[in-house]
Amino acid sequence: MSLGGGGTLGPVTWPSAEPLTTGDLRLDPLRVADAGEMAGVLADESLYRFTGGSAPAPSRLRARYRSQVRGASSDGTQGWLNWIVRPEPPGAAVGFVQATLERRSRTFEDLLVASLGWVVGPVWQGRGIATRATGAVLEWLVSRGVAEFRAHIHPDNAASQKVAAKLGFRPTGLVLDGEIRWVLEVSGSG
Repeated sequence: MSLGGGGTLGPVTWPSAEPLTTGDLRLDPLRVADAGEMAGVLADESLYRFTGGSAPAPSRLRARYRSQVRGASSDGTQGWLNWIVRPEPPGAAVGFVQATLERRSRTFEDLLVASLGWVVGPVWQGRGIATRATGAVLEWLVSRGVAEFRAHIHPDNAASQKVAAKLGFRPTGLVLDGEIRWVLEVSGSG
């Protein structure tokens, strides 16, 4: 990847997901073994109303998780971080938060950008879980130098828009694949 000044970045070492906690939630780094439990969380078809697709079979989810736990794309241009969200004390999984990291070049600087996504099973929605869990991930990523956050949210997904707004994201005019890009820029990260 080239920089604004014509230089080239060396190999990127992405951070690895670490266990995180809020007062009442624990976020565990994704494991392939989580697929069976998460298949139950992701089984409700209402979760796919705005994103399309359908509930993954446990075998398909295991294959996806095997790829995701590597922590990076095969070409190294993206870092992949995923957490399973559980209530404290340790309880059953209720959802996940994921972050896709990329380096973006600007004139005279290199910027670390994270695209965030979150899903909470319908039974647990409306309790602020997505906001608290995503907020914990956001704070952790800021401490690792992420300066810009993005979320792509369907214009009819009021719940995810509320989560993003509570975290400080603002909608942009950019629409990609029918979703509005929301952005949060953090000053003084790292």
